[in-house]
Amino acid sequence: MKEARCEVSRHAAEILTTTNILEEMKNSAREREKDVQNVVAEGREKDEQIAKLRIQGATMRGQVAELGEEVRLRDEKIAGLEKVDAEKRQRNAEMMESTARN
Repeated sequence: MKEARCEVSRHAAEILTTTNILEEMKNSAREREKDVQNVVAEGREKDEQIAKLRIQGATMRGQVAELGEEVRLRDEKIAGLEKVDAEKRQRNAEMMESTARN
């Protein structure tokens, strides 16, 4: 009878130990699931940030293109003004030469 009780107690202790181990495993699995969910959420946030940065990059490229066009137009205008100025100087020089000869 004592042996049977000891055997039952031993089995009960094994069952309790196994139950505790299973409970710890379940808790660990829950924690890992939370970690996975957090990583997935962080990934989504980073994807959103990347999308926003891509939009900003496209906007900036457009702005750079516009500024490049403005610079090109200004350069053309400056070149035109320099040409007119050079022509005026040439005419003035020619007039001074002509006046000096006369």
